[in-house]
Amino acid sequence: LIYSSAILNRYESLSVNINFSYGDFNSMFNRVKERQSVQATYSASATMLGKKLTITFTYPDLPSLTTTSDSRYSQLASLNAYQNTRTRSDDYNEFEIEKGEKAYTVSTSSQLVYVLERAYKPNCVSDSSAELIYNKAKQVLREIINDNMTDVEKVRAIHDYLVMNVTYDNALCDLLYENVSDLKSYNGFYLEGVFNDHFAVCEGISNAFVVLANIEGIPCVQVTGYSALNPSGAGHAWNKIFVDGKWYIIDATSDGLILNDKYEILSYEYFLITEEKMNNCKNKYVGKTFNEIICDNTFDPYDSFTYDGNNKFKVKSFNELKTLVKTFSEMSTKNKSVQVVLDYTYVGSASNEVNRAYSANHLSSSFSYVENGEIFTIIENKK
Repeated sequence: LIYSSAILNRYESLSVNINFSYGDFNSMFNRVKERQSVQATYSASATMLGKKLTITFTYPDLPSLTTTSDSRYSQLASLNAYQNTRTRSDDYNEFEIEKGEKAYTVSTSSQLVYVLERAYKPNCVSDSSAELIYNKAKQVLREIINDNMTDVEKVRAIHDYLVMNVTYDNALCDLLYENVSDLKSYNGFYLEGVFNDHFAVCEGISNAFVVLANIEGIPCVQVTGYSALNPSGAGHAWNKIFVDGKWYIIDATSDGLILNDKYEILSYEYFLITEEKMNNCKNKYVGKTFNEIICDNTFDPYDSFTYDGNNKFKVKSFNELKTLVKTFSEMSTKNKSVQVVLDYTYVGSASNEVNRAYSANHLSSSFSYVENGEIFTIIENKK
């Protein structure tokens, strides 16, 4: 606890008296480092003189670097994306987190994540990076959330905002394998990447989910883990979130579906899923943190979410598919996508059935698609 507190407050040194037996000093110190709860970049060295343990911390500069924009994917518009009618003013501040009695002073974006993840109200140092990011996060919530929404709708709005407005920083991901010395100075690992650059990797995106959800009073934590297919690889970060009395997994990074190494598409394949589904997904992700939170509840976004306020993305008949295809094609943007589930019996392949729906609407069936089990993604990308 003392070690974590020192990192949270960015102390440069710490001295304590050790009044317990610990065996090998280096093993004890490594266990302390491994179990500290603050996700922050630092280096630490320690010396032991009698019972007095002295630890020296060194922190990198605050994030300031951004990778080249040449590596950015193009985000396609989506019929799936949540459409909100804004009701909050620019000075709205009735956020749930602001009503809390517990508060903590913060000055960096990493401290902001730590405090909000624990449902503390952040008291931001004036003109600090924490204050700048906190104000930007609240402005996003003023625009995408209204107070008549359910918690599921709020989570969907946050999820869709992050997928549709934050491009995955593939160039920064590549740097992970190049042994770059100042790697952790890049914004993409932090809230700065999300709210300043709109360009981040999974760590920054999942941290942003923590911030946005907890400001709204929806408990959310960041999970860090790895792919069982490559345990020594770069790792991954996602979220666990508490909605309507149940814990779920949500992974906004993976729901930014990458197509042809060029386009990013909104998906709901990792929206409010179970631990089992996360462990058995394409990359077989295994969490290392917050394993005490069990996520064994199911939610079907395709059977719950609608377009035009009525029609669902899980279509039960050919006529429903015709309606969806017509609405999708009439979207004003040329480059767009929609994910559907064909939940009825049809002859032939799903792509042939979608093509038949285009023909029945007298529309050009110039579309591409991605098929993943029962989930079918239609893409129109026209010049």
